[in-house]
Amino acid sequence: MKVQQSFLQKAEFFSVYIETINGKYNAAWSSHSYYEFMLDFSGEFCVSLGETTYSLTKGDVLVIKPNQPHRVEPKGPEEFKLISIVMSEKFSDYLQYRDINWNPLVLFEKNLLMPVLHFHGKHLERLEQMMYMLVAESENKQNFQDVFIADISELIVLEIGRYCGSIYPEIVRNAVYNDVFKDIPYMLKNILEYINSNYQNSSLTLSSIAERFWVNPSYLSRYFKTYMGINIVQYIRSMRIFYAKSLLQSSDMSIAEVAEMVGIKSASHFSKIFENEVGESPSKFRKSYFDRNHS
Repeated sequence: MKVQQSFLQKAEFFSVYIETINGKYNAAWSSHSYYEFMLDFSGEFCVSLGETTYSLTKGDVLVIKPNQPHRVEPKGPEEFKLISIVMSEKFSDYLQYRDINWNPLVLFEKNLLMPVLHFHGKHLERLEQMMYMLVAESENKQNFQDVFIADISELIVLEIGRYCGSIYPEIVRNAVYNDVFKDIPYMLKNILEYINSNYQNSSLTLSSIAERFWVNPSYLSRYFKTYMGINIVQYIRSMRIFYAKSLLQSSDMSIAEVAEMVGIKSASHFSKIFENEVGESPSKFRKSYFDRNHS
């Protein structure tokens, strides 16, 4: 059984759907010409994108591209609720009209390692608060309901942008995350693209990047931190840990194999870095993820 509420405010730009589904629901394939953020508000469910199925838990966001066949399926008999924000190609124009200089559609144009964004920490807390507000507003027939729903939905999109800014800063160039991304220098753009294409190479260092771009390492270090807010070594480490988390969640590679895939030769050194960044060991992180998604 599926109960769906549809809110079509600003329909030319975006729509919001809130769906409550129990385990007796018979899933059907669907596709559309819009961009979509699908959020897990409560419970657990699966979404098949083509031949691949992804498990979502509370706070996860699934990125669905236009014309991509997908199907929502229950994981069990328990009820779950999802929120979908469906956007047209004109949505970025709408945000620019609101003086929000971020185009969320670039996320769909990038080859993300995984289409599921797993929120953590303060990002997750804020996202959950906004989802609660959105669902509560949808259930109350009060004045200005459409305006409230539209504004809360925008906040959710911006929170997704902030989170992506922490893991994909080179594609988030807006005043909401950091003013500097509005006018990102050409050289910095090339450096970021180079790092993102070579993070799996263990020889990628500050010195090797400086040599690649014909600049002094000390200058490169200051230049990078001025624009990015963190030093280049921290950025490389963050990229490696981000991709390592995705590999731990999506493959049965050993810890040593994951370490090598993200450019860290020593498994013990990788485990130490991972625990410092994430707060738990790679094996515990993987176990926690599979306990949540496969129980």
